[in-house]
Amino acid sequence: MAQTLARPSLGPGSHILMYDADWATYSHFLKLFAESPTAKLTYDRGVLEIMSPSLQHDDDSRAFVYFMQILAEEWGLPLKAAGSTTMRRKLKQAGLEADECFWLVNAPRMAGRRQLDLSRDPPPDLAVEVELPRRSKLNRMALYARLGVPEVWRLGKKGLAFFQRDGSTYQLVVTSVAFEGLTPAIVEKFLDKAAEAGDVLGVLREFRQIVRKIRAQ
Repeated sequence: MAQTLARPSLGPGSHILMYDADWATYSHFLKLFAESPTAKLTYDRGVLEIMSPSLQHDDDSRAFVYFMQILAEEWGLPLKAAGSTTMRRKLKQAGLEADECFWLVNAPRMAGRRQLDLSRDPPPDLAVEVELPRRSKLNRMALYARLGVPEVWRLGKKGLAFFQRDGSTYQLVVTSVAFEGLTPAIVEKFLDKAAEAGDVLGVLREFRQIVRKIRAQ
């Protein structure tokens, strides 16, 4: 029974897979790890994955938050950041936590919400996946599609890529859906700069200048 399962100990970069896990077991572990924001739980039709990110992973993830605030301001979009909030639907037998996720056009619909209920609330407009240095063994992109997330930015060994939801799958796109004209190469360039900078504020000022040039085109 789920109630008898104890919380496993996780170090940085840890990875656990559990098979034949029902929805109650998944919900049980979500409660066990509720006070541990570093643990990421993914559920796909009976398979439960528990991962603990590394420091490199967290640094990259955090930079996206800085960039997203600038992008929303420059595009004149509302913004509600939700970090790694749990997205799940029992009906879809799917659940996961993005590294970062954001409501943009749908941000006003999330006013006052303290808990996400995808049977009532819109999914985030954009989710960020940081697959460095370790990648999930589950097909998280398929889960995002089942949960209805329109756009996913994925950072992997081959660099940053933008994806747009197309039914039950995602299509690679050359520019962002939410931010027309913005390419993965531009964001990746500034991710690298942010990782090397002692003071990220200078990087963010330069990023804003580049973004304004894109908007002016």
